[in-house]
Amino acid sequence: EPGTVIAKRANYLYNEDLPRVNTLSKYSAYVKVAEGCGHNCAFCIIPAIRGRLRSRPITSVVKEVEVLTSQGVKEIILIAQDLAAFGRDRGSDELVELLKALVKIKDLTWLRMLYMYPENISDEFLELMAKEEKIVKYLDIPVQHASDKVLSKMNRLLTQDEMRQVFARVRAKVPNIAIRTTVMVGFPGEEAEDFRQLATFVGDMRFEHLGCFTYSQEEGTVAGRMKDQVDEGIKQERYNQLMTLQRDISRANLSQLVGKVFSAIVLKKAAETCQWEGRLSIQAPDIDGIVYISGESFEPGEIRELRITGALDYDLLAEPV
Repeated sequence: EPGTVIAKRANYLYNEDLPRVNTLSKYSAYVKVAEGCGHNCAFCIIPAIRGRLRSRPITSVVKEVEVLTSQGVKEIILIAQDLAAFGRDRGSDELVELLKALVKIKDLTWLRMLYMYPENISDEFLELMAKEEKIVKYLDIPVQHASDKVLSKMNRLLTQDEMRQVFARVRAKVPNIAIRTTVMVGFPGEEAEDFRQLATFVGDMRFEHLGCFTYSQEEGTVAGRMKDQVDEGIKQERYNQLMTLQRDISRANLSQLVGKVFSAIVLKKAAETCQWEGRLSIQAPDIDGIVYISGESFEPGEIRELRITGALDYDLLAEPV
């Protein structure tokens, strides 16, 4: 029966022995450290399908990363529905313990983290991130909105003021960190004033990277049953306005990097320009921009020091130091 299938899926948690397909390059790999979610966002079906939070044992994650890095993977990207909640299903916060174990792996060069709910980010975690060289100074912290009215309807736990405090604390404790966030426009009941508050928040926070989505009704969710759905044309108009704002913010942020030196992983040579393409430590694969590298020949997968020479809307130009 359908309910039986969902129940089995919701109890599933793989381990380090099951086969993997690396969807990135042979130099970078995603490692999922938990399944399910302990949050109840009104727009999301994940808890109903994947169940509550279930964290893998730390030893299991370490073994998987050891195998990957022994095969030449240099960048490990930890993912979960809420990475900051890792271990809470066992009764304690274990993310810092996990990270301390992973950074001891000799062949690991970069450790990146995606998807951390702002309310679960601890000072202990930020202090470790600031001092540990292998942990790249990059965080993906989805906020979804900034209007207190909309956040409440979404069943998000923080107010806008509380989120501002979180981001101020993150930037204070981890200097020069790059922050990515995700926001949603057109959630049921979102009015012009709510959108104005979101745009003001984005303009004030000046996130290095931002993804925006128009709300889509999901069958089986609380939001999907709400009556005050927003017109599709209004959703698209608000999306365009917000992405235009973020484009200008991104270009201004990137322009401030010109002349500075960053570590970058070399990816491939672009046939059309004969330039090499890479990613800085502050750029995640597939979702952020890239860096175009001029100068000499490289080996794909090598990590080099680059000096930034120019900035585009989302991408950078650089040369080897």
